[in-house]
Amino acid sequence: MKPGLSINKHIIITFALFILLASCGRDGTETNKAIQEQDGAEIVALMISAQEALEEEDSDRFLSLFSKNFQTTGRTVWQRLMKEKESNLIGNMTLLTSYPELERAATHLHVKRLILDMWFDLNHTYEGRDNVFHTTWVFRRGGSDPRWKIENMKIQRSNLAYGSLLIDLNQLFEPDFLALGMQWEDSMDPTLLLIKTLEALADEDMEALKAYTLDGTLFYAYDNGVEMPTVANDNNFGGQHNRDQSLTYLQQQIRNLRQGLGHLKANVKDLEPYFTAYRILSMPAECTKLKLAMTFDGRGLSRNMKSLTLTWAAARVNEKWLAESMGIQSIQSYH
Repeated sequence: MKPGLSINKHIIITFALFILLASCGRDGTETNKAIQEQDGAEIVALMISAQEALEEEDSDRFLSLFSKNFQTTGRTVWQRLMKEKESNLIGNMTLLTSYPELERAATHLHVKRLILDMWFDLNHTYEGRDNVFHTTWVFRRGGSDPRWKIENMKIQRSNLAYGSLLIDLNQLFEPDFLALGMQWEDSMDPTLLLIKTLEALADEDMEALKAYTLDGTLFYAYDNGVEMPTVANDNNFGGQHNRDQSLTYLQQQIRNLRQGLGHLKANVKDLEPYFTAYRILSMPAECTKLKLAMTFDGRGLSRNMKSLTLTWAAARVNEKWLAESMGIQSIQSYH
């Protein structure tokens, strides 16, 4: 019997509400201050410079991309990557530091921190399931300095946060993949898919969520008679267990959003610009999963909100996007 879907893939988005005991109120003039941020090209430029510095083994250039407060981190990252490059532990570093082209969509929002996770699936056979690499970029604005800098960076092998289901979808022959009949997004930018998924979460519309999401492929494969290479999706115990697990995962995202909207006293339309703050204009060919975690200040949503961190993840298979998860990671509020 085929193995069940790996439970390690389903890392549940945790919602945390932090009440900060402020000694004074918010500055209303700062709240209403106009913002026009066009930082996509700036963030991409940092990734390009880091990639070139690693190729040329230029440590000074690499460290210049880190803020003053994170120079020690930068040196640690450099030493680790050079060691891995020398020992060939992570293979093609140029490929694994390739980057999506980002463009700011919601220029009226202030983003303070951005974490970009990318997964590169280099598997070419069903047997080689340990060849998924995970690259993480952490960017932060440095205090009074409005420019973006790198806070941290990491490259590692990672099947756990990638998942057996996505590995299987990448191994399906294209006619079988198309036979799933999902409501995927064909364009390079997943914004429309993210909006539809967010609205389905808010409406608690499970049938729509199955059509838009990676976990929904289990249900569509079962209904349309598409057999996954290794993940059970039949009518026996393994297939039923996997569908139940995927249903639970989607229900947890519904609860996360419901709770977050309640704390924010907001509706889903208020959050759409935050979730879709960046457009994706291009993707590296080997990158099959992307995750963004964005931390915003409170301006524009609630006078009581100090910061808000939202996250979304989506898979790109056969040049089509499917959502994996969307959620509110944390809210920090003034008392």
